[in-house]
Amino acid sequence: EASIRGALEHVRPVIVVNAAAMTDVDGCERDPDKAMRENATGPRLLAEACVRAGVNIVQVSTDFVFDGSKREPYTIEDVPNPISVYGKSKLEGERAVLAARPEAVVVRTSWLFGIGGKNFASRIFDYAASSNRLKGITDMRSLPTYAPDLAQRILEIVDSGAGGTFHITGGGEPATWFEVARAALDAAGRLDVELIPVTVAELGLPAPRPAYSALRCLRSEALGLPPMRRWNEAVEAFAHA
Repeated sequence: EASIRGALEHVRPVIVVNAAAMTDVDGCERDPDKAMRENATGPRLLAEACVRAGVNIVQVSTDFVFDGSKREPYTIEDVPNPISVYGKSKLEGERAVLAARPEAVVVRTSWLFGIGGKNFASRIFDYAASSNRLKGITDMRSLPTYAPDLAQRILEIVDSGAGGTFHITGGGEPATWFEVARAALDAAGRLDVELIPVTVAELGLPAPRPAYSALRCLRSEALGLPPMRRWNEAVEAFAHA
């Protein structure tokens, strides 16, 4: 708490965007106390410090706050029901931020990828550099989101002065990780890489994942913000970044 307060006093920000989180979904499942500290307590302390400093906060959250039982995009009108420790901790973080500062902005996103990312989509080309046979999950479906596109939309929301919860993802049709990986590899000219279809159950991952977690942003539409770039176009841009 003291370090957060000191950082805000030193920087004197106009706005704080909290992109820090424990995003290792399986790691959260194995260590729920750490997940809650980093994804719920941390954002609460940051939001409280923002209140004292008189600045607003943007809390970046996740599609994993939903259980995945729906088969059409989730909106802010849908009631969250996380099925993993990661999802529960991120939802608690959302609630803590909004409780401390009701004017805060909560941005839920999904399948974020970009340069420097550690997840499957972000590292697909690293994996392909060491093996020409990769596995792609076929029974999870959502909307991949390119980090630069998300950053730009966050700036637009901040400039609008709006608060509340937003769903910000790439555009287009929901896809599986298998389809995303194939699109990325094709865009990079890696037709030599074989993708092996697998299910989440076959991988034996510790944490449950929502099978369907595409999001739709009614609030962005109401503000007149343009549709986000289609995810396959963003994947192609990432392939040549």
